[in-house]
Amino acid sequence: MKNIQLKILPHLSQYRDTIDEMEMVVNRIIQKKQNGEMWFLEYNHTYTAGSSADSNDIKNQDIEIIQTNRGGKHTYHGPGQRVIYLMMDLHDIFGEKPDLRQYISMLEDWVILSLDDIGIDASKSEINRGVWCGSNKIVAIGVRLNKWVSYHGIAINISTDLSHYNDFIPCGIDGGDFGITSISQELKKDYFMRVFDNVLIENFNKIFDFNIIY
Repeated sequence: MKNIQLKILPHLSQYRDTIDEMEMVVNRIIQKKQNGEMWFLEYNHTYTAGSSADSNDIKNQDIEIIQTNRGGKHTYHGPGQRVIYLMMDLHDIFGEKPDLRQYISMLEDWVILSLDDIGIDASKSEINRGVWCGSNKIVAIGVRLNKWVSYHGIAINISTDLSHYNDFIPCGIDGGDFGITSISQELKKDYFMRVFDNVLIENFNKIFDFNIIY
């Protein structure tokens, strides 16, 4: 079983600085200089655009959009949202034939299992990536690979102020049939991020054959 180091960042992170540091870790993993890392973090208010983002999805032209190299379209990061970045060599999961689609599916399974543990019924979508509670998205996923080392990851709405999603079309999905939700909204009560962190950590090696080290 491979090791992965867990880092829970205690303060609100700045997006550009965090991405720069993540890319340095990815390069060290590619060079076989270190094991994988998993970061749990929370951002200041940030809007990002992935590699398939469409500028027509922006409703509020006054917001700053940071261009990124992750997959996906536009999304929001901010207080109350747990962002998890996983930097790992997919050969350590799949052997000689890494599978990006299966890796993303495993990320979804991990969060769905954890949400179920706290009483939230969530599922995958046959059309759109991420994790859904009915027609409302609760988890966004955006992943990139560099020589089969993964980076970026998932964003889970815990107690996020969902009004920020009104500034753009989240993940390019428009229309009254789809929305955005959070753990607090689904449970109809305040929910604390660190409580869900513990659930996620407990379930990680039920999906991924890795030993978490601190």
